[in-house]
Amino acid sequence: MWYNDIIEIAPSDNLRGGEQAVNNIVYSILPFILFGFICAVLTRRRFSKTVTPAVWIAVMAALAGVHLGVGLASYDSSVIIALMPVTAYLPVIIALFILSRRSLSGNIFVVSVALLADVIAALVRKLCIVYVFGYIASGVWASVLCAAIVAAVCVAIGFVVFRFLRIIFRGGNIVENNSWFILFVTLLPVVLSLYQLASVADVTGTILLLSADVCVFAVTVAYIVVKHKNISLQTERADIERQIELEREEYRMAEQKLELGRRYRHDMRHHFAAIRGLLKQGDTAGLEEYLNSLDDGLSLIGQRAYCKNKVVNAVFSALAGRAERAGIALSARMNIPDDAPFESSDLSIVVANALENSINACADVARGAASIEVVADCSSGKFAFFIENSVASAISLGEDGLPLSEKTEEHGYGMSSIRYIVEKYSGMLECKSTDDRFSVRLVLFSAGSERPPGPKKRRATRACAAVPLTFIAAVLALNCMPATVNALEGVPVLGDAIAAVDFRTWGFGWGDSQLNVTYPQTGDDDVDKTISDYIDECVDEFLRYLGLGDQGYVGADIVSSVIADTVDMCTIRVSCTINAGSNVDESRYYVIDKSLGRIVEFSEMFEEDSDYMSVISAEISRRIAARVEAGDFFYGYGIWTERPPFSSLSDYADGWSFGIDGDGRLIIAFDEDTVSPVGSASFIIDEDIVAGIADPDGLLGGSDS
Repeated sequence: MWYNDIIEIAPSDNLRGGEQAVNNIVYSILPFILFGFICAVLTRRRFSKTVTPAVWIAVMAALAGVHLGVGLASYDSSVIIALMPVTAYLPVIIALFILSRRSLSGNIFVVSVALLADVIAALVRKLCIVYVFGYIASGVWASVLCAAIVAAVCVAIGFVVFRFLRIIFRGGNIVENNSWFILFVTLLPVVLSLYQLASVADVTGTILLLSADVCVFAVTVAYIVVKHKNISLQTERADIERQIELEREEYRMAEQKLELGRRYRHDMRHHFAAIRGLLKQGDTAGLEEYLNSLDDGLSLIGQRAYCKNKVVNAVFSALAGRAERAGIALSARMNIPDDAPFESSDLSIVVANALENSINACADVARGAASIEVVADCSSGKFAFFIENSVASAISLGEDGLPLSEKTEEHGYGMSSIRYIVEKYSGMLECKSTDDRFSVRLVLFSAGSERPPGPKKRRATRACAAVPLTFIAAVLALNCMPATVNALEGVPVLGDAIAAVDFRTWGFGWGDSQLNVTYPQTGDDDVDKTISDYIDECVDEFLRYLGLGDQGYVGADIVSSVIADTVDMCTIRVSCTINAGSNVDESRYYVIDKSLGRIVEFSEMFEEDSDYMSVISAEISRRIAARVEAGDFFYGYGIWTERPPFSSLSDYADGWSFGIDGDGRLIIAFDEDTVSPVGSASFIIDEDIVAGIADPDGLLGGSDS
C-alpha cells in the first residue's frame, strides 16, 4: 500500500558557489532592513521620543544581528531565509502595532507600503543575480556589485519614505473609511511579486512586474502627499475664513461699543439732570431703577471675562454674544489660564468650532428652548473640554463616532479641525447624541503629561472583528510563501496546524518548483522508518539545491517502488532525481526478509566463511573497466585522477546499497559522486558470480518466487 505526497515549494533567490551562504543571508537582510526602517519611520509614536526610537533600534539590531550571525555560521541558510517571514518580519509587524497608536487600518497601510518596498528590492536582487552573474562579473566582485545595487535601491526607497511620508504618517490616520481601496492597490502588487519571486526566473516578466511595482509605489506616495496637502489647505482655508468672520464680528461689536460710548458721553449731562431731579424729589426707588438701566447699557460697552486667556476669551465672547442675541441660554464655566501649556490658537480653534457648531445646531430648536452648556478646565498639563447643546433631532454619527454633515455625509470642517487638534496633542475625542441633546467631550495632553487608558467603547467589537481578520490575513500571507510553509511544517506540533491551512492540500500551488515524494507503507513501522529517513535526506538535499538556486526552476521526484516481491522477500527501490540546472539521479535499495520482518544486511546474503567482498568487488572493478572502454566516466580513469579507482566495497562505509531484482540477481548501486564523477552507478551481478559464495538458505541463493 502506497500514498503520494505532492509538495510544491517556492525557490529562494540565492547564489551558487562557495560564497552562497554569505550572499544568501546578506541579500535577504537588505530588503528586511528596508522593511523595518519604513515601519519605524512611519510609526506614530505611542510613547516618548526617546523610548520609541530606542525600542526600534533594539528590535532591528537584534533581529538583523541574529539572522545574519546564524546565516553566516551555517553553510545551508535556506531554512533560515525561508523562516524569515515568521522569525523576522512578523516580530517587526508586532512591534509596529505595539509602538504605534495609529488605527488598525493605518498600521495595515504602513505594513503594505513597507512590503511593497520590500518586494521591489527583492525583484531588483533577482534581476541582479541573473544579469550580474550571467553577463557582467563573477565571484566575489559579482557578489559585491549585486549587494551594492540592492543596497542603493533600498537607500533610495528609504529616502523617499523619510522625505515625503514621515511627517504625514506621524500626523494622523492616512487611510480613512472612504480610502480603503488604497490598501488593495498596494497589496495586490505585493501578492503578484511574491508569486514571481517563487517562480522561474522569467527576466521579461520580472522587469515588467518591477516596473509596475515602482509605478504603484510612486503613485501611492504622490496620492498620499497630494491628499495631505488638500486636507491641510481645506482645513487652513476653513480656519482662516472662520477667523476672519470672527474678527469681523469683533469689529462690528467694537463699533457698536464705540457708538454706545459716544452716545452715553453725549447724553451724560441729561442723565445727571435726571438724577438731580429724582434726588430733589426724594424718589429713591425711581433713582435706583434709573441707575440700573444705565448699568445695563454700560455693560454692553465692556467685554465679559469668561477666562483669563485673552485669545480664547475674545473668541468665546464674540460667539457667546451671537448665542445670546439668538435667544440661546448659554452656561459657561471656563478655567483657562493665560499661560496654558497649549498654543492659544489651538485652544481657540477647539472652543470656537465647538461653540459655533452648537449655535448652528440650536438654530433648528424653538426660540427660548435652546441651551448650551460649556465646561473647560486647563490644569495639570491637560485641557478638558465639554460642550452640550440642544438639538431638534438626533445627530447621525459616522463609524468613527463623529457627527456627519447632512450635506456632504462627511465630517464638516469644524469637527475636522477639532479632530486635527486632538490628534496633534495625542488626545481623546468622544461625541454622544440623543433625541434632544448632543455633546462633545475631549481631552488634550501637553508634552510630559500622563495619558490615561483610552475608552473601552467598541473595544470588544473591534477585538472580535480583528481576530478572524488577523487569522485570514495570516493564512493568506503564509500561502504566498510556500518555502516558509514547508519549513514551518517541519516544526513539531506547529507543523500539523500549518499543514491544515496549506492551500496546496486542496490542489492550489504557488510558484512552479515542485517536489514529488512517494512514501512506502510496508506495514512494519521499523522498515517504514528506515526508508522514510532516507527519503527525508533526499528532501533535505532538494531544499539545499532550492536554497542555492538563482530564482530558477528546482524540481525533484523521490519515488518508492517495488522491483521484486516473492514469498520470502521484497526489494524496494527509492529513486531520487533532482533537476536544478543539472540533474542529481541516484537510487537506494532495501531488501526485506518477510519471515524476519526486517531489512537484511549485506553480509547475511553470503556464507560466513566466504570471501564475498573480494569476489563482488572484483566483478565491479571488471565492469567499471569495461564501461570506461565504452566511453563512461569513472574516478581513477582518464582525466578523473583526483580519486583512486574503485578496488573494494570495504573502502566505502556508505554511499552504496544492494538489492535483488525480479530474476534473483544481486544489484549493487552507488550514490552520485561515489565511484563516478558524473552521477550514480549500478551493477547487476550475474548468478554464476555469486553461486559459490551465496548462502544456500538465504534470500540470494534459495528464494522462492
